[in-house]
Amino acid sequence: MACIGNLVFVSVSADPLPLQAQVSLPALDMLRRASEQFDSDVLVATFEANFNWKLAYENLRDALHPRFVHARTLARQVKVQVQMDDAGIVDAHRYHAQGSASQAEHLARLRSLSDGGLNEPLQSLPHYAWHDKVERFGNDDWYLDWLLYPTLHIASGSGGYSFIIAHHQPVSAQRTELTVYYVTARKKHRYATSDAVLLAHLQGAEMVAAGAIVGAHCDIAYNAWIGTAAVLEHGAKIGASAWIDAGVFVGAQAVIGSHATLGRRVDIAAEVRVGKRCTVHVRDCYRSDIAVGTHHLATLRTPVVIIDGGSPRLPQRCQAATPCLCGRRIVPAAAASSALPRRT
Repeated sequence: MACIGNLVFVSVSADPLPLQAQVSLPALDMLRRASEQFDSDVLVATFEANFNWKLAYENLRDALHPRFVHARTLARQVKVQVQMDDAGIVDAHRYHAQGSASQAEHLARLRSLSDGGLNEPLQSLPHYAWHDKVERFGNDDWYLDWLLYPTLHIASGSGGYSFIIAHHQPVSAQRTELTVYYVTARKKHRYATSDAVLLAHLQGAEMVAAGAIVGAHCDIAYNAWIGTAAVLEHGAKIGASAWIDAGVFVGAQAVIGSHATLGRRVDIAAEVRVGKRCTVHVRDCYRSDIAVGTHHLATLRTPVVIIDGGSPRLPQRCQAATPCLCGRRIVPAAAASSALPRRT
């Protein structure tokens, strides 16, 4: 067993190879310092899929794939440089054909497969309110990346504000179990939305924290969680399946994607388009806590359901498309409870 900061490595071999013989010392040292910055709250998810573990690891080593596979996410933040090492390719062919001349050569080859740290500079680093509530690792606006052969990948696409730890465990030649750990940098103090921050990482989502102001014409990702009292300015686009929490102001001409869920006391301004199958959630309100539009240009696309409990205010000339269900007691509370998506 070897402890590197807050990470524990275990070998079941009767005669284990020291970890320092497998991984470069500079990479281990930086990983130790980074892991010491990990928070104690961790979200864990496990997936099992039909692929060989070596395919995943080869993909992680491939600098060419992000511009095609992650064109709308990682590739916009990190310009990974594709480098061709002609001498290295010739040497790899030689090694494949002949193997190692000695154990020392073999261990040197093994260490070359396990390294990491600062990978590439981030083109942009969005700032979220929760960043101010954690102790960031380092001050470099870089993509952090560790690949520890054969099955461990640790990365930070946020420049040290949060981390993902991915462990590929072979089940068979055709199946691999992937365990993913999401953790932020250590919290300065407890804050109400910390669980939602981790959940947003799991969903591959954007987190718009409480009180944030999202500028005009910004895109907010699929599955976003938008915190209390956030302000979404004119023309913001909110992705499908977003959760829009209490007290959010949605500015004029914003577009709210399909299957979004809107919490209590959400003020939706004029000219907002609400996508198909949205649920405007106003159960347990003590007053009319939701306003859908203030002018006749407010549009609700079919089939939107507005759940009563308090009563929604609709403008008299709202262009609610038939058969939109707008008004009192449209969905029974019991049915609504089971139908609504929930944050955990």
